[in-house]
Amino acid sequence: MRENNRNEVIDDNLTPEQKKQALQEAHARRERLIDNGKVIVYTIAIINIVDSVVSLIVGSAGIIALIFNIVISVALMSGKGWARVLFVIGLSIGILLSLIVLSTPSIYMPTGVMVFLAIALIYGVVVIVLLFTSKAVSEFMYWAKNG
Repeated sequence: MRENNRNEVIDDNLTPEQKKQALQEAHARRERLIDNGKVIVYTIAIINIVDSVVSLIVGSAGIIALIFNIVISVALMSGKGWARVLFVIGLSIGILLSLIVLSTPSIYMPTGVMVFLAIALIYGVVVIVLLFTSKAVSEFMYWAKNG
């Protein structure tokens, strides 16, 4: 038994029918991974766009930020690796700023703002972990980029 470059087990002692079944099972597993990755990536991208629209409406961000976030979200859904990197950079900056604001005792904030910052911080960490450790996301990104 050996593994190929996609971590699929190949057994040279299998009958042609067993090989065919093993290949079908591996293909089905990959399809499930791609589908799960698509759900994760599309959810992240849609949340990013909705957040940008809300930020524009409440006046905390401008039209350029909205356009940038739409472009980067569409690029992420298209499997562009640079979009994944930019997402992580942006989220990392947001996490850092949230930590600074939450840990500065001289800044008064209503409880609602503190809760929002804490949720945004947790969301940012979860998204970073998903974008760079999820096999489903990696499979989807590869599939979206290469077909």
